[in-house]
Amino acid sequence: MTLDRNQVDLPLGQRAVPASNTVELWVSDLTDLPVGDNPVEGSSRARRQALRLRQQFILRLLLGSYLACPGKDVRFDRGTSGKPRLVSRLAKTTGLTFNASHSGQWLAIAIGCDVEVGIDIERQREMSRVSALAKRFLSEPEAERVIGLPEPERSDVFLKLWTRREALVKAMGSSIFTCLKQIQLDPVNGRILNLPSGWRSAQSWSLTAPDLPDSLVGALAAPSGGVRVETFILNCNVSTSGPLI
Repeated sequence: MTLDRNQVDLPLGQRAVPASNTVELWVSDLTDLPVGDNPVEGSSRARRQALRLRQQFILRLLLGSYLACPGKDVRFDRGTSGKPRLVSRLAKTTGLTFNASHSGQWLAIAIGCDVEVGIDIERQREMSRVSALAKRFLSEPEAERVIGLPEPERSDVFLKLWTRREALVKAMGSSIFTCLKQIQLDPVNGRILNLPSGWRSAQSWSLTAPDLPDSLVGALAAPSGGVRVETFILNCNVSTSGPLI
């Protein structure tokens, strides 16, 4: 995949739907978003609620910019697996697909056209019980490599392998706990070695670590080869008296 990185300020104008071989990845720091009376502070519960509201706001804002409609008019549905998607009347007219992931104050949204996408991000951090998590969720060669590393490299490699798994599962719209052990990645470079039965072959996938802020690790997956990724940093720390969309 080819990676580009741009910064875009609010308010957003209308955007063209991505080409079929392109996924546009949007990353934003939600603490910078000037939205209403919901500051990201206070108790853990209040912080989670404020971040959840901002996640929903940005998702609607972005999708509305591609659909040429106000964010409040964007409507969602869920597939048979529970994966969020646009309602059929919107999806059929544009082919627009999306997937979102958040970690702490960071939000990442992948936007595609006529191709399913999966995105997963995690804050880089040293984790407790990494060895136990590796044994439970990774293949044996991957777990052995993770366990044999010192910190902070152990947590870093685990998160890279984990986010790649989750991105693959989200792109397929599958349940993560039913197919994790059937996914095998190269312990060193994260390349796909084996996938669950019924999935497209490993050679038919695009799987990459996209360009992200230094505090994040993540992966983006699409069941189509040769997909190009453009990363946009959505600058929410912008004063504006007009509408955001």
